Amino acid sequence: MKRTLSVCLAALILSGCARKAPAPMDAAVPSVVPAPLPQASEAAPAPTFEKQTPQQWADQLEGPSAADTQRAALALRELKDAGYPHLQKGLQSRSAETRLACLQAMPQSVVVAKQREMLPILMSMLGDPKWAVRRDAVVRLSWFGTQDGDVLRALRRTATGDAHPKVRAMAAECVGNIEDEMRNKGRE
Repeated sequence: MKRTLSVCLAALILSGCARKAPAPMDAAVPSVVPAPLPQASEAAPAPTFEKQTPQQWADQLEGPSAADTQRAALALRELKDAGYPHLQKGLQSRSAETRLACLQAMPQSVVVAKQREMLPILMSMLGDPKWAVRRDAVVRLSWFGTQDGDVLRALRRTATGDAHPKVRAMAAECVGNIEDEMRNKGRE
């Protein structure tokens, strides 16, 4: 029995050795390597303020009360770059309360940095039906006064021609400040 097993084992080994080795792969044919599976890229989570996203706060800009609108505008200010587009859109809202809240929430650094976008919006706000919106637009426009002659001319017209005395007074004060600043620059 041992002999039969040895003979069978020898026959198997010899038959395997009698086979030809597989032909080498042609070097010109590239080998196929499976592409790595794409990694599931995790998008950065949306910034939040008090557990709400910028869009959720923006949806509250047209809130049922002026206090809700003001709270939403201030939250968007806190969200910085993620909130500013919503504030800018709110400047063109049908609601005077929303326009005013968004205008008051926009920091000077952003208004000045986005001059190209903000100047036309602010200039159009000089004709807003609500006097408080016009007054606050005057203040924000004064931030550009020495840089833009059109702004100074618009503020001068507002100082003499606006229907509301508080808007005229604010425009006159801003014009005076801009003219003083221009005189001081001329002395340097």
